[in-house]
Amino acid sequence: MSKYLNRKEAAAHLKQQGYPVAAGTLAKLAVIGGGPPYACFGRRPMYTTADLDAWAESRLSAPRRNTSDIENDAPVRRRGRPRKVGSATAAPDVVALEEYT
Repeated sequence: MSKYLNRKEAAAHLKQQGYPVAAGTLAKLAVIGGGPPYACFGRRPMYTTADLDAWAESRLSAPRRNTSDIENDAPVRRRGRPRKVGSATAAPDVVALEEYT
């Protein structure tokens, strides 16, 4: 029978295994996706150690000998929110619709 861990215990388990993941990160990933699978006991998310270990292993890259080896990995995701059209930080070739009316 699998022992279930709450989010804080799950983060501690991952840290003990050598994967620095905070409980807050697990909470965010539960909302946006990409985190380890979990079941709910009422409103509380519960994780199995097997699911946590498999998820952490899946996030590891292939072994590298230098920083040039990053080309062989999956593409890096951009961080942050998309820019608004017409904002001062938007790309210069993007023009707000209001400028044409």
